[in-house]
Amino acid sequence: MNELNETPQIGKAGLPMEAYRVTTQSAPLSSPLQSRTEHEILCVTQGELTLHINDATYSAGAGDMYFIQSGALLTVTDPTPDCVYEYIVFDLRRLVGNDEISTAYCEHLDDNTWRMNASLGRNPLGLRELFDNLFRIISSAKRIGYELEARGLVLQIIGRMLQDGRWHSSEQLHDHDAKAQRAVRRVLSLIEEHYAQELTLADMANAAELSPNYFCRYFKKIAGCSPVEYLIDYRINMAAYMLITTDESVADVALACGFNDASHFIKFFRRKKQVTPRRYRQLHAKRLGDK
Repeated sequence: MNELNETPQIGKAGLPMEAYRVTTQSAPLSSPLQSRTEHEILCVTQGELTLHINDATYSAGAGDMYFIQSGALLTVTDPTPDCVYEYIVFDLRRLVGNDEISTAYCEHLDDNTWRMNASLGRNPLGLRELFDNLFRIISSAKRIGYELEARGLVLQIIGRMLQDGRWHSSEQLHDHDAKAQRAVRRVLSLIEEHYAQELTLADMANAAELSPNYFCRYFKKIAGCSPVEYLIDYRINMAAYMLITTDESVADVALACGFNDASHFIKFFRRKKQVTPRRYRQLHAKRLGDK
């Protein structure tokens, strides 16, 4: 799995929207599997990668677009070395404000009684042009009235998707799928809060309230890796963050991130990052110094 680095192109304070450009220049400092709290639109601009959205897997190439609804479970894996993608995150409820017509649609999307189709294809319905304009508006110098233009572009994108029938009622989802998704979210919370402590597969399955076998199968389908592999990856990412933001020793970083054996930590870190923890710290110190 190649590593990704997110560079935010932040919108002005007050506009509930942010744009991100993601490249393979360095490792991410966030969990690979995430529960999305806001809606987002993602576009692959270069290279290829694999997206796991809830229990569906998509092989994405340059030009492919996706709508990721709030509450979705998302994993990005296997980016090619030249991979670049962009995505825009927005709080739809705050964006529409008290507009009566928009609010009616917003409620269906926010409470997931309507589910948008995740895969949009390549430039469907002219959405790529709308996306590119929206990304430019958010990430460039702000001009008076840009908030209105950005809001209008988001509503245009959603409006075109609805008109084209790219959504379905959540009643078409099976109850056990919804239950499994909620279970995975509970496990993500468990790992986020207790990754520094000993966590076993049984602990995670208990938090999910699922049998270990079913939990493992479903988690791997969503995340692209087993729960134990995910836990190790999460600990490694947190350790990477500590290495470049603190002066703690490698042994202390290992212990703080749930590794009781420093040699095991170094082995797992090198397997994930292709360098030792000490070398990783040196490389990032140089990069920060060059900026």
